[in-house]
Amino acid sequence: MKKSVLTVLLITAASLSAGKLDRGSRNNLPETANLKQLTTKTQNHYISPYGGFSPDGKWIVYDTRADGPLMGSNPYIEKVNTQNRKIKRVYEVPGQNEYGPGCGTPAYHPFKDQIIFIRGIKNASKSRPYDLHRRTCVMVDENAAPGKGIYMDARDVYPPFTPGALRGGTHAHQFSGCGEWIGFTYNDAVMAELEEKTGRKLNLRTVGVMKRGTPVEVSGHTETENNSGRCFSVVVSSVVPDPEPGSNQISRAFSNAWVGENGYRKKDGTYQPAQAYLGKLKTESGEELVELFISDIPENIQTSGRNGAIEGTKTQMPSPPEGVKQRRLTYTGERKYPGIVLSPRHWVLSSSDGKYIAYLAKDNEGVVQLFAVSPAGGEPIQLTKHDTSVQDTFFWKPGSHAVCYVCDNSVFALKIKDGRPCEPARLTKRFSSHPINPCWSRDGSMIAFNLDTAESGKQYRQIFLLTLSEDTNS
Repeated sequence: MKKSVLTVLLITAASLSAGKLDRGSRNNLPETANLKQLTTKTQNHYISPYGGFSPDGKWIVYDTRADGPLMGSNPYIEKVNTQNRKIKRVYEVPGQNEYGPGCGTPAYHPFKDQIIFIRGIKNASKSRPYDLHRRTCVMVDENAAPGKGIYMDARDVYPPFTPGALRGGTHAHQFSGCGEWIGFTYNDAVMAELEEKTGRKLNLRTVGVMKRGTPVEVSGHTETENNSGRCFSVVVSSVVPDPEPGSNQISRAFSNAWVGENGYRKKDGTYQPAQAYLGKLKTESGEELVELFISDIPENIQTSGRNGAIEGTKTQMPSPPEGVKQRRLTYTGERKYPGIVLSPRHWVLSSSDGKYIAYLAKDNEGVVQLFAVSPAGGEPIQLTKHDTSVQDTFFWKPGSHAVCYVCDNSVFALKIKDGRPCEPARLTKRFSSHPINPCWSRDGSMIAFNLDTAESGKQYRQIFLLTLSEDTNS
């Protein structure tokens, strides 16, 4: 009988007593773990928090921005081979200048050689630079049209607005498990301009989805601000400028992810497509608090709901379509340290079967730990009990209830079994700085992560690969 190396690692982790970090065991690593540095070039190599592996595990895609906030100045999407370290350029932004358009945060299709990423609006200039509300989703099909950018979401910022097109900027793009949907966060350019004119809080971040198969044509200004797209796009979370204290209204929806590869399983046995995300609300005393929310998404997203038009108006944000159901999953107000943490910045992520949605929050000692909750709601499970805080994003092993994460400047993994977390395993040594954005390959045999290293006296974000070989046991 074959056991994956993760099982071996979790057994080895018995020395990590009660989930606490055993400082004396930090170098007691399993011999099955093989770590190598994939990139060495004196530039950055940013892996998306949604992962960077190609479907076959042979490539990891990344962007080369100079620094986290400077995506608008980055003209390249590249990929590195996990076997021979060969680097290929996937895409170069045409007409790049100091103000944009820029590109970044690439992610692969689950089973096709297609890569989606952020790209700024084509008429980037000093007066109209790359910005939160000035970006879109572009795809490169490496087989059908290598190197060519294909607009996925349509954009129309001039009234009358076009149903299925957006009026601003999309970000944090992630394919659904079937590859026919793309989730994203969104900032609206029409509302941003109105906020600048009136001083009212109107530029609110929210969450949306786009669906392939229904192209949206936009006419006018297509060489400057507008573009047609391959997908039909809508927002799926309602946000308001000033939430009513004690209610489930939110002023910001962000850090989103698809729930499961096919959604989550309902009581009748069917699967419901959904997006999970963080939402900022107000407590009864008026204090801001971040909690976990979910929006169920109908198959048909082309019909406007009762709250307004899906394309929006000159004075109103686009509204979710008919059939979207938004609800709150966590209620942490009574905890000693209420809310979901914003630092470290992270994206909520779901297990492949949609059974668990993970996030970061403080325990009763004020230490940031990894938690998980069902998309049906209920009491969350505390997955980690470390003495020091979880430091970065996390990632579920495909087809499993195992999750990798970062703590004590190391990559760890643990598994949920029978609704309870097993002992965590330290998969790497303790580095001088903490790993960033760990992600599992689709077959579960590798974990890639970023690490900031010193090259020629400067810090560069490099890609490291942890190979988890199989061990045979009877």
